[in-house]
Amino acid sequence: MEMKGLGKKQIIDYASYAAVFLIASLFLLRYLFSSIGSVPLMDFWIDSGEFIEKAMTQLPRLEMFITIPHTLHWNPFGRLAEYFFVRLFGCDNRAFVYAGMLFSFLSIVYVMRIYKEHFSVKNLYFNSLGLIIFVMPIINLNQWEIFTLYCNFSFMFRIFIYYIIFGLLDKILHKNEQKKCLCASIYFGIINVIVILFMSQAYFLGLIAAEMVLIIIDRLINRNSKKVQVYFTVLISALSGFGIYYITLQRSALTISENVVSLGRAADYIQGILVMLGSTIVPQTIALDNISICYEIGIVIMILALIAVWLFFHMKVYEKTYFPLACLVYAFSSIIVIMIGRIDLFGLNSLTSSRYVVETTVGLLGIIQIYWYCFCKALLPIKKRLPLALILLGMAVMMCWTNKAEMKAGPYRKAYNDVMEELALNIDNVSDEQLEIFQSSPNNVREGIAAMKKYHLLLWRE
Repeated sequence: MEMKGLGKKQIIDYASYAAVFLIASLFLLRYLFSSIGSVPLMDFWIDSGEFIEKAMTQLPRLEMFITIPHTLHWNPFGRLAEYFFVRLFGCDNRAFVYAGMLFSFLSIVYVMRIYKEHFSVKNLYFNSLGLIIFVMPIINLNQWEIFTLYCNFSFMFRIFIYYIIFGLLDKILHKNEQKKCLCASIYFGIINVIVILFMSQAYFLGLIAAEMVLIIIDRLINRNSKKVQVYFTVLISALSGFGIYYITLQRSALTISENVVSLGRAADYIQGILVMLGSTIVPQTIALDNISICYEIGIVIMILALIAVWLFFHMKVYEKTYFPLACLVYAFSSIIVIMIGRIDLFGLNSLTSSRYVVETTVGLLGIIQIYWYCFCKALLPIKKRLPLALILLGMAVMMCWTNKAEMKAGPYRKAYNDVMEELALNIDNVSDEQLEIFQSSPNNVREGIAAMKKYHLLLWRE
């Protein structure tokens, strides 16, 4: 019996998408309920007393948001949002986290849309399986540090916007009508500059790298294409954003290692790449005690990524979409940016940090997309599909292992926050050594808490 507007198969198809979204969302919410507390941690406390004072006594002004203390974790848009979070939610860490989680949900929706457009199959069971595997990187709990901290909002908003940027550029490069293509590229260029300047943090370098690689590849593949104006528009927007950022918005807190281009550091950088790739899947609780496992898993992921790039061209995935390649280029470019800023200052172990998994997970999504496309879409014999199926299954199992480990660790993170609450409430009787639990300068913490008490925020709300 045909239902009005939609057939039975379509309804079942949409229901499967809705079910996967619901399960993924509930999974993340369950983790947050067991893991987060009200007191912010780490970089929130940098200049917090001064910022809270301004937020509570002044109307928003441009200099409040472009004069930010740390470009790697803050951006003008995120700082503006922080202003309203202070005013509306009294610096409560949970407000930042749940606002950011909304953008994780939107990322799930957008990736599911990409899946339906380019990667879906007719078989309901296989289609649902593909959806689950595609969503798993987004709900990868190895991102716990960003998931549970106040910077969740700026990070997850940025990742969502980057997915949209990749999708828009992909559509533009696949357009055939020159006039529409040029108009779309101008629209894209304006958005691109805004995103780089106000929403990107220092990770915009990975975004630009992905954009440049895509237009170069498209030009090489389509030599007879009349899209030179499109390439030029994308290039100008990326370079304009880059130039304006470094002239007007860069802050001295952004660190760069010495001897960046030294050939003697090549071994360190190779190790760093492998550590960061391995940390995408290896739980940090294990990685910190046994970094060698990060090397081993990192080598496997590196090999899978290289094979994925080869498959992307060999199986002509680019004829369908450039989205997976954009994800891969972004992730590897971000790894290089992070290593340049961190490896000398904090050593190789610091590269296992959960906050960086937000970037490498984007690459994991790209790998999964390419293998899934070759498994389901390419006309390959069963013998050649079997290894692809095993690889996809292996990555899914590893992400389940990670999520299980982090789900167990969640309550301990909440208990950690409970200790911070007790210390904050007794700040006058707490030593500087005890305040190290806030992972920031004791003076910054004391000034921030003093401002909270003055304006009855957070634990002192009436």
